[in-house]
Amino acid sequence: MRSYYLLCLLLLCLGCTKTKQAANDVDEQCNMPAIYASNANKVNIANGVWGTISITQGDCMPNFGGRSSCSTCAIQREVRIYEYTKNVDAIKDKMGGPFYESFKTKLIQSVQTDSKGFYQVTLPNGAYTVVIVEKGLLYAPLSDGLGGLSPVTVTNGKVKADLTLNYAVY
Repeated sequence: MRSYYLLCLLLLCLGCTKTKQAANDVDEQCNMPAIYASNANKVNIANGVWGTISITQGDCMPNFGGRSSCSTCAIQREVRIYEYTKNVDAIKDKMGGPFYESFKTKLIQSVQTDSKGFYQVTLPNGAYTVVIVEKGLLYAPLSDGLGGLSPVTVTNGKVKADLTLNYAVY
């Protein structure tokens, strides 16, 4: 009987260690200041675009005294770079918002982020649209006020373009 209790105690302790490790992994993925700093050290392109892709989710409403479920964490996703694309060159998805089915402009390059959301692409000088691929759709959360979607202009150097996939409630 005593060995049964010892076995249960051992299994309980091992389970707690795994839970702690999983929590540490999540914390590491969501320590955005550290991730941004680490990703900046990975850049090795001379001319083009680089950045970090993240996701914000949960209840991000102002919270007085309670715990918030709001979090922003680095994620792995496909990033696509298109010729500069305006609203008129995009086919909106039925979900609306910043989701698009496709663009009529030319796809320049596609790249997968690493586990810390980092990507980089060598590009010639020019104007581009940078989007996240999410569930087969193009996610372009930014606009330049002229109809341009998630615009980035490369001129003699590297340009940082962080994008956040936003599923949060505000």
